[in-house]
Amino acid sequence: MYRMKYSCAAESYAIEYVASCRVRTLPEYTHPGHKVNTYVLRDVSKSVRGAAYYATAVWWSQLSRFGMRSNMMFYASEYRRGRRNVLSWSKV
Repeated sequence: MYRMKYSCAAESYAIEYVASCRVRTLPEYTHPGHKVNTYVLRDVSKSVRGAAYYATAVWWSQLSRFGMRSNMMFYASEYRRGRRNVLSWSKV
């Protein structure tokens, strides 16, 4: 597993992006070397805690529904799995 490194600049762009409520992805130059993992919850009746719980449940369900290799290695073939991929889950 790669060592994670915090980037204040990337975090700043992420906060700005979330505050804008835009659904489109961020341009690559805003987060060089980082991945973006977003979830849009259109149910405005959820509390912040409920929204976080729901997004996390959806995110982890991708792994439970579609699986990953037992050695947890990510290969380019993941991109060819169509809708049965774990690309959102694997961005962590």
